[in-house]
Amino acid sequence: MQDAMTEIKSLENDKKRIKLLHSLGKIPFEQSKKEIRILDSRLKVLMDSLPEKERSMLLFRKEYHSVHY
Repeated sequence: MQDAMTEIKSLENDKKRIKLLHSLGKIPFEQSKKEIRILDSRLKVLMDSLPEKERSMLLFRKEYHSVHY
């Protein structure tokens, strides 16, 4: 389960990086949209693999911007 949490954090960081690169004009819109969709689908699969309690805690922390997830 710790591996899943680590990978979730990694995928979210990748999404932030892609959004930053797009805002700087380094990645075109279509490419960034495609990459974010791929990351979102991988995130959904990982979130579905977590137990309900862990998933709800992660979503709660994400919603309220807790630094320690």
